[in-house]
Amino acid sequence: MNLSEAGRILATAISLDPKMPQPDAKGFIRGVWQKALHDVPYEDAEKAVFAHYRSDEYTRHRETISPADIVQWWNARRRPTERERSGSTGARAIPAAPFDPERLHAGVDRAVAALRAGKRVRAGSALAVAEREGVRESTARRRVLARPCGYCRAQVGEACVDGRGRKLTKSEAHPSRLVGAEVTPRARRLW
Repeated sequence: MNLSEAGRILATAISLDPKMPQPDAKGFIRGVWQKALHDVPYEDAEKAVFAHYRSDEYTRHRETISPADIVQWWNARRRPTERERSGSTGARAIPAAPFDPERLHAGVDRAVAALRAGKRVRAGSALAVAEREGVRESTARRRVLARPCGYCRAQVGEACVDGRGRKLTKSEAHPSRLVGAEVTPRARRLW
C-alpha cells in the first residue's frame, strides 16, 4: 500500500468513526498507517475497515480501528488461499518404515532369481548384450530428443505428437526427426 492509499483508508475510517484521530499537517499519522499496512492491498484494507464498523464487536465497545485490526483481518482471510495455492491439505505424511538393507537385498535377489527362471536369462553374455542395447537405445533417444521435430514442431526434449496433440503410439518420434538426428536403422528399431 502506498502513501495515498493509506491516506484514503484513514479518511474512510475517520468518516465512519468520529473518535478517530484527525490527520496532522505533516502527514505523520498517514505515514505510520502506510508503514503498518505496507503489504496489505488497498481493496482488502478497505473491506477490513467496513467489516470492522459493521461488526458486533464495534457496536458493543465502540473502539476505533487500528492498522493492527486491518492486518489481523487480512491475515485471517488470506491464509486459506495461500494454503489452497500451496496444495497443502493439512494432512500429515505417514512415517516411512525404517530402512533395512538386508530386506532390500533379499528382495532384489528374489526378483533377479524370478527373472532368470521365468525368462531364461543367463548371467554373462546375454546380460552384457542387453546392457549394450540399452546403452545404444538411450544414446539414440537422447540424440533424437536433442533436436526439434520439423513435422509436429515438438521442441527440444519433448516427444513427438500426432495431429491431436497426443503422444505417438507406434514410434516415439517422426521419421524426419530420426533422420535429422542421424540415428542408424538398427537404433531406430530399438527406438
